[in-house]
Amino acid sequence: YKLKTDERFKNIYTVFAGGDDLFLIGAWNRIIEFAGFLNESFREYVCQNEKITISAGIALHKPNTPVLTLAETSEHALHTSKSSGRNSITIFGETAKWDDFTKLQGIKNTIENWLDSEMINNAMLFRLNEFIEMRRQEEEVTKGGVVYLEDMECLKWHSRFKYTVVRNIGKGLKGDDKQKAIDEAMKIADWLQTYKGTLKIPLWQVIYNRRQGGQKYGD
Repeated sequence: YKLKTDERFKNIYTVFAGGDDLFLIGAWNRIIEFAGFLNESFREYVCQNEKITISAGIALHKPNTPVLTLAETSEHALHTSKSSGRNSITIFGETAKWDDFTKLQGIKNTIENWLDSEMINNAMLFRLNEFIEMRRQEEEVTKGGVVYLEDMECLKWHSRFKYTVVRNIGKGLKGDDKQKAIDEAMKIADWLQTYKGTLKIPLWQVIYNRRQGGQKYGD
C-alpha cells in the first residue's frame, strides 16, 4: 500500500512478495530509507514484541545488472543478516542490528550537515574509510589478548585520527570557532569505538550521494 501512496517510495517496484519474503528493486537510497520505514512499521504491527523480528539484505548494482544477479546478491546479504543473529540489516557488506541502523542514519545526517556547513571537507570524508578499516583490524588483533609486533600498525589509528582532524576540520575557521569544530568532529572517534565497521553504512551513503552531484534521493 505504501509503495503506491507514499511519494518517497513511488518508484520502488515489487518483484516478489509472498509468505514472509519480499524482494524489491528501486533507487539505492530510497530502498535504504524504505528498509528503515518497513522495520519501524513492523515493530509497531507486532506491538514491539522482541521475539518477532525481520531481517533485510540490500545489494547495490548498476542499472543494467540482470535481475537474477540482483536476486542472488541481495539473498546473500539477507543470509548474512540472518546468520548474524537476525533482527539485522546488511548493506555495503556490513551488518547492523536495527537499533544501531537507526542511530547510524542519524550519524549520516550529522555528516551531511557538517559537509553542507563546510566544517569537514571531502578529504576528511575519504580518510574515514581508512580509520574504519584500522578500527576493524584493531578489533581483530586484540581479540586474543596478545598483539604481535607486525599487527600493531592498526593500533595507531587514535593518534592518526586526531592529527587528521586538526589538519582537515574547519579550515576556514580560526580561534575558538575552529576549536569548537575540532571538538565536534572528535565525536567520530566515539563512533568508531562504538560502531566499528558498521560506521561504513552512513559514510558510504554520504559518499554515494555526493557522487551524484548532491542529489540525495534517486527517482
